[in-house]
Amino acid sequence: MAKSTMSKTSTMSSPANSTDCTLRNTMMYVSYSIAIIILIVIITSLNNLEHSNCKCTDLPYREYLKEWFIFSIFYIISLMAIFAVSNEECWVNFQNYPYIYGAMIIYSIIHIIMLIRLFLYVRLLRNSCDCGYGNKERFIYWYLIIIFSIWAIIIVLGFIMLLFTIIKFFSGR
Repeated sequence: MAKSTMSKTSTMSSPANSTDCTLRNTMMYVSYSIAIIILIVIITSLNNLEHSNCKCTDLPYREYLKEWFIFSIFYIISLMAIFAVSNEECWVNFQNYPYIYGAMIIYSIIHIIMLIRLFLYVRLLRNSCDCGYGNKERFIYWYLIIIFSIWAIIIVLGFIMLLFTIIKFFSGR
């Protein structure tokens, strides 16, 4: 009797059996859809710059950017399709599978590097190329500024929390 109560309690608190799971799945689909739209804007911008007559757009930072962001769209769509056909009902549980988690970590590290390269490329266009810096590039530039600012805030808050935890730990002794 106690065993069935414990299993009911533990499964009731897991995200797979609550409305929280549905909300997280919806948030995942919405955020990935927005990411695909932003990736399409980046790809069209890079494609237009590649086919333009503007010579100052041919910079070394441009290498493999368009290909990476095309791969990113396929990666996101594949990840959503695998989740949709999997037996897992909750995104939180699905992303914790070792292979999925490992692939997401590797993708995230490479994606951060490519976003930094994209930022350097767009910044060079902004500073030294009048014919290649248009509205899409302006959008990409400010989008990346906002993303990097959010990351910086999260990292700083994480270090502050770590610092307070260390101080609290050592002051308690």
